[in-house]
Amino acid sequence: MLRMSDVRPSAEFCSLSIDTSVATLTLERSDLYNALNVQLISELIDTLDWTAQRSVGTTGSLRDQDGSEYLRVLVLCGAGRHFCAGADINMMRDAGVKTPEENRADSERLDRLFNTLWAHPCFTISTVQGVALGGGAGLLACSDHVIALDSARIALSEAKLGILPAVIGPYVYRRVGSAQFRRLAMLAGRFDGREALNIGMIDQVSTSSEESAEMVDAAIATVMSTGLVAVTVGVLMLTGLFFSDLFQAVPTFAAACALVIIGALMMRQAADINWADKEMALPAFLTICLMPFTYSIADGIAWGIISYVAIKLGMGKMDELNPVMWTLFALMAMFYLGPGDESTFQYIFGMIF
Repeated sequence: MLRMSDVRPSAEFCSLSIDTSVATLTLERSDLYNALNVQLISELIDTLDWTAQRSVGTTGSLRDQDGSEYLRVLVLCGAGRHFCAGADINMMRDAGVKTPEENRADSERLDRLFNTLWAHPCFTISTVQGVALGGGAGLLACSDHVIALDSARIALSEAKLGILPAVIGPYVYRRVGSAQFRRLAMLAGRFDGREALNIGMIDQVSTSSEESAEMVDAAIATVMSTGLVAVTVGVLMLTGLFFSDLFQAVPTFAAACALVIIGALMMRQAADINWADKEMALPAFLTICLMPFTYSIADGIAWGIISYVAIKLGMGKMDELNPVMWTLFALMAMFYLGPGDESTFQYIFGMIF
């Protein structure tokens, strides 16, 4: 079984630090604007592979045999003033004297870097300062969440050098869509954090390094939350309503076994809840306790939703609740705190559908 204490890949141009279940991968060629050369690309691939193998998504477990947490978040950043200036000029110069086979091998190596990041089982966050050009922009396109300073400059700059953004193309295309990719590739000009946010190249823009760090911490806190995930719960709950008649046909004694299995699985996750955080602990406690006592998974989740929203309202944190959570809260509150019968849901869904 893989352990977090296993020897990490050796690296000269990048570094890996781990804090519980969060890994931070830093490009360390600040004197050359963190430009990508063969060695850095290879080191990044090895490090990404090592972290992917020790992620919760790959292992299916929160902790290893020693009790150390497996990884759930990977933060990618660049040391110094810039994130990544793209391909090293020396590597590009050497490409002119290499054979087609050698150049193809270099392109495959670069694509493996992008694909490894894009397919990484952890939630990946990239933070951008200075420039992110060419391959640097490719790294952003492969990340799940990108935070950039408003002063950052991003570009698909390959056309300025007379080449195509061929390797990063598929990833940028997925990020921003066909029309924007075509425009950015042909113009090859630099755009700032604000425009990057508008076209979907990044997800948040900050005005200072301190604000970027706060945004990273907030994103990590959201990912780490083991409480109520609004979108997942919402999709499952609303989907379940369409099959409620079928579910009701299953006798209670037949569902008991499923409840026992689900409860056992939940106890593994309960160990990872931050019980000192009352905003998450109380809804989680209600959800866990009410499921067996009410013989209903739906009742447990519903009261968890109601208590979660009520706590946020009581603490004046309404802005942290998204529309899905508000909708679920309204439906659950009307059903459990209102008439208490199926006519409420029938009336609401009759209006919607």
